[in-house]
Amino acid sequence: MNKAEFDQMIYSSAFKIYKRYGRTQQLRQTQEECAELIVAINKLLRDNQDIMSVNKANDNFLEELADVEIMLVQCKIMVQEAERSEEYKDVLIKKLARQAGRMREVCKDD
Repeated sequence: MNKAEFDQMIYSSAFKIYKRYGRTQQLRQTQEECAELIVAINKLLRDNQDIMSVNKANDNFLEELADVEIMLVQCKIMVQEAERSEEYKDVLIKKLARQAGRMREVCKDD
């Protein structure tokens, strides 16, 4: 499966899930999945773990990251339905430009 086919499969599945459960339920689910990802990241960053704990933490991180990705696709569908895709793109561009500026400032200080 190439990237375009994979992306379409993810979008199609996420769209069906979103349409089944609706905006409010999926926003709540997004909150839950983001919280679970935060916990998984915290476990991944713990010091002094044995190899089994590290492997389990990595596996859990991947699971939660996938859950959040699915929810973010649904959030983007919400943005599209609200006809705010162009505004969203503008915000993304501004955020990336701001971060690039910060990185240039850091490089100047080195």
